[in-house]
Amino acid sequence: MRTFKPRGDSLVARKVGQLAWRLYATGKYLERAPPLKAPPDLAQHELVGFDAALSEAAAAHQGVASLPCILAGRYPQLRPVLPEVELPMEDVWRVSSREARQVERVRGVMGFLSEQFERMRAEMLGVR
Repeated sequence: MRTFKPRGDSLVARKVGQLAWRLYATGKYLERAPPLKAPPDLAQHELVGFDAALSEAAAAHQGVASLPCILAGRYPQLRPVLPEVELPMEDVWRVSSREARQVERVRGVMGFLSEQFERMRAEMLGVR
């Protein structure tokens, strides 16, 4: 699984979905922070960079984070902020080598992954 389409002839890629991103913070953080009513207000806030571990910092009331909706949904204390700020969508690609595609077990796993991404489409797009 990749969030970019690979180049070259040795890999086969199929787009299986998109990830929506939004800005999130906890109510507890927002209660003690300056008002956050418009994008320029972000300059007065603690901004949490993204990686899987840092998403927990936002969930622990440490600031505002840009997160994939599907990840933020795992933390009930996080809520979207500044919904008018549109962040770019990120494509998700299922990738395999041409040789691996010929193996029945690999094709089975690829099919399973495609089904799971289809099942989770709404959550990946931030639709509840």
